[in-house]
Amino acid sequence: LFRAAAMGENLIEQRRVYLCKDPAFSLHAALAMLASAAAGGGSWVPDHVPLLDLQEWLNGGNGGLPLCPSATAEELLRVLLRKRQMPVDGGQFRHADFLALALPRDAIHQELRQQTVAGCLPGPAMLGVSFQLSPSVLLSLKRLIEEELCLLRHMRECRRELALHLRPADVFLLLCGPASSLCASCTATSVNNFAMDASGALTEQQAGALFRRLDAKGAGTLTLEDVAVLIEPLGATDQISHTLSEGGDEPNKTRVHSIGEASELSIVLAVLAQLARLDSGIEAAKSRFRMQTSPSACAPEAVFALLDEERRGYIRTADVWQHLKRAGRKTTLFEARILAEALALERPPGGTLNPSDSTEHHLSLRDICTLVLPRPSSELRAIRKADSDQEAVDALRRLAATDLRHVRLAGAAPEYEARAGVTARKSFCDLLEAATAAAVTAAGQRKELLRHPPFVLDPECTLLAVLVPLTDGGEMAKHAATVRSESLRVALKLNGHQLSDREFDLLWNRITNDDGSLSAPLQALVRILIPNSGVCTRELKWKQTTGTSVGARCL
Repeated sequence: LFRAAAMGENLIEQRRVYLCKDPAFSLHAALAMLASAAAGGGSWVPDHVPLLDLQEWLNGGNGGLPLCPSATAEELLRVLLRKRQMPVDGGQFRHADFLALALPRDAIHQELRQQTVAGCLPGPAMLGVSFQLSPSVLLSLKRLIEEELCLLRHMRECRRELALHLRPADVFLLLCGPASSLCASCTATSVNNFAMDASGALTEQQAGALFRRLDAKGAGTLTLEDVAVLIEPLGATDQISHTLSEGGDEPNKTRVHSIGEASELSIVLAVLAQLARLDSGIEAAKSRFRMQTSPSACAPEAVFALLDEERRGYIRTADVWQHLKRAGRKTTLFEARILAEALALERPPGGTLNPSDSTEHHLSLRDICTLVLPRPSSELRAIRKADSDQEAVDALRRLAATDLRHVRLAGAAPEYEARAGVTARKSFCDLLEAATAAAVTAAGQRKELLRHPPFVLDPECTLLAVLVPLTDGGEMAKHAATVRSESLRVALKLNGHQLSDREFDLLWNRITNDDGSLSAPLQALVRILIPNSGVCTRELKWKQTTGTSVGARCL
């Protein structure tokens, strides 16, 4: 929970900085503008906004984009007012609350904070009339609140699990350190000592971010209430169905999970992160191989001719295995078959081999393009649209004829043999080995995913339910739900998977089939997590189901 809070705080700090750097943002006038907007033409006062009015305005999108998904009053109470119980007056979002929400908290942004606070004060004439937030400030403010809500929801499961073992008072005493009491207050030093020394779960930077998240008011010390606001479950908002734990007759396969509802989501995100890192390793091997090839050679055609020694027009799994074996590599035939299946899974929907060569575990020139061409690239996009190998070759040659940056297509295999030399052969074998190892690891990750009990009976339905919180609406809309790239990126970070920009781009490229879109169908994530083609996948599923009692009963 503390790690998620620290990483979330770093992301939210970026939103605060972005808001305060907007030239149209005035810290002292913004709350009055917000009060005017939330009033919807009714009476308002400049120094506070009723929480329920603010909720209706944020969810309704009357001033622009609505919050997605909508926020409950209980969530806004925790996020904006940092309280656990709703006040008798329904809650008022006051100036101090707005300062805690909008001002940067990190010391490195101290100058920006001071400049924002020192901004000009609104005059009486300005406060006497209705006025509006600028579109840029409105968008930044709503995005900031959305990030706060997203973090609150991501920590939902952690709060529930922690509540089974510790009360907020217990956690507060742990943060204060030895020989402390509930009357004490904890400091940045005591939080740092606990987070780094006692639990060892956080770095020094994360411990600092955790303290800033807890010390929203900037007092320099924490009280029991500060800690409780972060870790105490939200009551009705955090409630879940306990049908399974209470011995229900049958699991509900269409049940919608909340973002933090299960460890299942963390497991799925871990698999996606691993796939991204594997793709990054393969792309690095591709780069090393292409550095060793002749600038005028067509690497895909050369490799295809090298492996297709009998000139059948396609490559068998055994050809890949034998090539590696002759080079002294230890790749097995079974591992080569997993590589062939992984390459086949990269084919566009409906893509196959040439009609006469559709035997299982046979690779076409287009599959070899997937193996050796960088992803993403214009060459790879071109061959994905081809219905045959000849069309793929023609597409590559058209690119080479119109753009000198693309690979030239002269002598193919003979030139590759004559000029590339031993170094290029070794680099190609390295690429084959790296791609094979990545395919085997990815298959193992998917197998481990399917071994978890929730995924055994109906993995596709369960995955859809687990991934729903990442969708735009946060609701199960059958096959119409979509996932935004930014939502997936934030979810990965909040669950401890710090992917580089390159790694995430490769993951998103795989999910979207390189179509350049910023959102993807939920089914696309399911497709890369449980691909259903080829003997190897069926063998892996058979091994995992026969290795578990639940799976054995299903068989």
